[in-house]
Amino acid sequence: MSWAQWRGETLPTTKEDAHLTVTVAAGDACGPRQHWRLSFGLYVPMPEPRPNRLLYERVLSAEINDMGIELKDWRELSGLTIRTTPALVAQVQVCGPYGSLVDPVMDVHHCIVSPADGEYLLCESGKTLEYELRFGQLDGLYLPCELEAWAVMTDAEYERTEPESAEELARFAVGEPVLRGMARVAFTGGSVEMERCGADPVPLALKRLRQELGPLEVESSSVQWTVRYPNAFVHEPVTEPGWRSKVSFRAGA
Repeated sequence: MSWAQWRGETLPTTKEDAHLTVTVAAGDACGPRQHWRLSFGLYVPMPEPRPNRLLYERVLSAEINDMGIELKDWRELSGLTIRTTPALVAQVQVCGPYGSLVDPVMDVHHCIVSPADGEYLLCESGKTLEYELRFGQLDGLYLPCELEAWAVMTDAEYERTEPESAEELARFAVGEPVLRGMARVAFTGGSVEMERCGADPVPLALKRLRQELGPLEVESSSVQWTVRYPNAFVHEPVTEPGWRSKVSFRAGA
């Protein structure tokens, strides 16, 4: 079950779970080794679904593509609290293994659709670095989560061209949260990025996964080989076993 309150309005409760996945960086990559992604969504169905119409009357989603956490054991999620104070953001906002910034920003999207004609009545997006996540106790691969977020800004406001002042940096979680939410989170799996390691990277990938995250059952796995473009895109892309790969896995109970 998912519950959310957006700008003081309580939305209808829905049945969706939130989802948590992890990507483990390749062994020859520098920077952080783990990249955790949280996806929270509340989808209110149309009162009377019709053919060729959108399925949902209202959608509210909150996503963090990289939470900036490194765990010695995935079970440390149990009881974990993440509060993105300026000090925490400065600590985790570093260069990732492929030159990208590890940015724990939360993306928020909210849309309302007219049940009568399927037209959008409202569609708004925002970003925030002021939020708190509180995870409860694990039950298998599931755990409850509460989230609160403040100061949700438009993309233009977030992508500012001048540094924040000392006074702005000192402000955190001022006033009532703009977004409140509760949901059951499912740890569904993720992927392990692999360097060149032969024709079957799965055994090494799963070994590395457990070295990073502790005991973890894997229900299924698959390999996606990195596509190479020889001679600067002149020829067709080549997928070669034994090249770099990504091993995706589904966590098991």
